[in-house]
Amino acid sequence: MRLIAACLFTLVAGLQAETYAVLPFSNAALDKSLDWIGESIADDVSEALAGEGFVTPGREDRVAVYHRLSLKSYARLSKASVIKIGEELDAEHVIYGEFDVKRSIDGKTRGTLIITGRILDLRRLKQGPEFRETGGLEDLALLQNHLA
Repeated sequence: MRLIAACLFTLVAGLQAETYAVLPFSNAALDKSLDWIGESIADDVSEALAGEGFVTPGREDRVAVYHRLSLKSYARLSKASVIKIGEELDAEHVIYGEFDVKRSIDGKTRGTLIITGRILDLRRLKQGPEFRETGGLEDLALLQNHLA
């Protein structure tokens, strides 16, 4: 009987998993060749959330929604666009943000990467906390993992 109860609990908990849409972080840097960083951040955060049991729509779903809404992949999004994308993806929460790269003056590093992430609760239409990570551009993977 305990086994059945445990199985039912697992099934119900899985059905009630919250959905997080993670959007590519927009590029605030002047160097547009760094746009890929925004997608990389989104992928790492999505993987971390999925590993914790949350539902995260895939990149293909997100690309399709951007296409339907005529939005560019790396565009800076208004809050209205973030809400619309989240609704289209049937998400309860949307994680989005931006990154910037400040070039190194001394040449000792490749530059300073600043990642700013936000969580929007679509059920309550409430902006959650802002998360910020700063470090060397060469530490991108470390910064992404810490943000996730």
